[in-house]
Amino acid sequence: MTQDNHKQFTFAYNYLNLPATMTKGANVITMTYTADGEKLAKHKPNAKMKTPTINILLTILFASCQGSDDVVELGDAYFLRIEGTGTNEIMSRMANVNGVPPDILEVYSDDTIIIAKQRPSLPFDAMHEKIHYEKGTNVDYYWIIDKKSKKRTGPFIQDSFLHTGLNGASYQLKSIKSMVSD
Repeated sequence: MTQDNHKQFTFAYNYLNLPATMTKGANVITMTYTADGEKLAKHKPNAKMKTPTINILLTILFASCQGSDDVVELGDAYFLRIEGTGTNEIMSRMANVNGVPPDILEVYSDDTIIIAKQRPSLPFDAMHEKIHYEKGTNVDYYWIIDKKSKKRTGPFIQDSFLHTGLNGASYQLKSIKSMVSD
């Protein structure tokens, strides 16, 4: 149901098919859930928040590492969250540190660097800032995370990635499937 004409509400759902927002006129009620669907909070317009927003966001981040997802540790608080086709993403347990958006195909990680090959199916992801994909979606892109500086660069198309001096042949990227079966 996307609309309740009797109560004049419009509904939008999240990836778990749970109500994410309920809108009535200019008022928007936002629901926050853990990765496995447990309701954490209901945010009403002009309502006083009982819990600081940062705590809720960190709870969601940490909760997303639990449950039925497979998690592959990449070191220095980075991990690969594997939730199924198209939802593989690199995340960090540190606040204000960027990972790599979903649709990761292959990864390389050592003590200093993470390299990820991604083929995005959407032009942006709601959990990440808007990212410009130069050649659109369904094209392979590369991301580099410098673990020491916590700096993420990308997305690079293959030609640009090769000009960084790093390439998949030197670093032996591993497929997500092989990382789960290891």
